[in-house]
Formats: sequence, structure tokens, C-alpha cells
Amino acid sequence: MQKAVFWFIVSAFFLSGCNLINKEEPLPFYIKMPQPQVLVDPASNYVSNLGAKVVWVEVAADSFGYQKVPTVFPVIPGEGKKYSFYGGISELGQGFVAIYPFWKPIQRTIDIEALDTFTVDNFRFEYYSDTVLAYPFVEQFENASMLFKKKSTSEIPLDFYSAEKHERNHSAIAVFDSTHKILDVNTDGDALYFPFNEPVYLEITYKSDLGFNAGLMYESLGDMGDIPYSAYIDKSPDKWNTVYIRLNNIMAKLNDFYRSNALYRVFIRAQTDGTIEGKILLDNVRVIYRR
Repeated sequence: MQKAVFWFIVSAFFLSGCNLINKEEPLPFYIKMPQPQVLVDPASNYVSNLGAKVVWVEVAADSFGYQKVPTVFPVIPGEGKKYSFYGGISELGQGFVAIYPFWKPIQRTIDIEALDTFTVDNFRFEYYSDTVLAYPFVEQFENASMLFKKKSTSEIPLDFYSAEKHERNHSAIAVFDSTHKILDVNTDGDALYFPFNEPVYLEITYKSDLGFNAGLMYESLGDMGDIPYSAYIDKSPDKWNTVYIRLNNIMAKLNDFYRSNALYRVFIRAQTDGTIEGKILLDNVRVIYRR
């Protein structure tokens, strides 16, 4: 009888110990994020569905990393209820993701029961105001004059085009065939100032049958030329795409002595061997940084 009581007590101890060790985990709730929009131009209400590739999610001191969108993902309830959503981009279109520093975070209060789903509605990222951001170059291909100048070595002009565009009324087009093999254009007018110690991005929305390059020309201390490094933008023949090129990576290739005094122009170039026929379409090309 005593042995039975002893083993009963021991068993009860171990069972209660297991319950203490293996506590039941709290059940998650779910956050549903649709494909975000980006308000590119508040003045014209120009909204794009292309830019935001991922979204970072944070609450209080917790970060859930980034999620590819659209998605539904589980969240274990924590201390906070005020969630922040940060829009992310794919730099150069090559898969490297980062929070875009020019979009305001979206904030929502989430207070729901376990296993319920919270849908982030009105999921639209907006740029900080013009008092915060500077746009030294913007070409939307809507005005009468083209802000890209064709170099003498270019066999192909960049023309306005209305038959196929991403937004608004026009895009720009460059057409390649056996006798038109070289596109070489750069921003016209005065050279541009870019701060080196702050993020500076070139945004390009495009649809293209072939890859092309975007880079910088410099003017500094009486010298001028190309910075010998450019970003390669892969073709996207079937759909419009937006890429974000961090120009600081290109400026870093310029000698420090020159860079402290440099002004810049953006160039776009492509060249074929004459066996490729196709077109490059551009829409909404601009440079952006914090003031």
C-alpha cells in the first residue's frame, strides 16, 4: 500500500512538472497584407502597384522581419497592439531587399482574438512631403520637351510614345533593329548635385525586350566623363517593372578628390549586335534624396 502511494505521488510530480515545462503556446492571429500601392505623385493622384515588393512588420520592440506581398502570415500576440508596416524594395531588381527610406510607414492598431484575421485595408505607401525630399530630376514623358538628350554616338532616339504606357498619357520608346543598335541618352540641362552621405536613388519604371544600363556622368574641377560602373537592368518584356538604383554605389567609384566637388548627369544606354529587334519603354524616371 505504501509503495502504491509513493508511486502515485511520484507520477503526479512528474506529470505536473511536464505541464510546467511544456506550457501551452498562445494561439496566433493572422495578418493579411494585399499588394500595396505606392502614391507616386499626390498632385496627379498617380498610384503605382509596382514598387513595394516586400513589407517589414514591427510592433513595440518586436520585429517580424519582412514578408513578400501579398500574403497572410501568423503572429503570436505580444505586448503591443500598434503595428508599423514599412515598405520594402528590391534594389536593381536583383532580389536584394531593403526598407525604402522615402516612404512613410503605415500604422494600424490590431486588437483581435486568436485565430482571427486582420486585413490591412487602404494599404498604400506615401512619400514624405516635398519639404523632406528633393527631386533634382523628374521625367514623366508628359511635357513637350524631352529631358533626355541623345548623344552623337547614339543611333536611336528616345521618343514620346502613347500606344503603350504605364500611367498617364505617354511613355518613352527606343526601338532596336539591324540598323539601330545603340541607345545612348543622358539628362539634359545643368549637371545635378547629389549628396554622397545620404541615400540617393534613381527610380525607373520600364518595360523592355532587352537589358540596359543606367549610370552617372560627372563634372568636377574642370574634368568630366563617365564613372566606370553602372547598374544593369534586366529585361522585362511582358510587364512593367519599377527598379530602384542606389546612386551612392556608383558615386563611390569616383575618386574622393573629385567626388567632393562633383555634379552629375544620369545616362541610360543599351547596345545590340544587330540581331535583336525590340524596344525599351520608359515611364517616370526620377532621382530622389532627403534634403
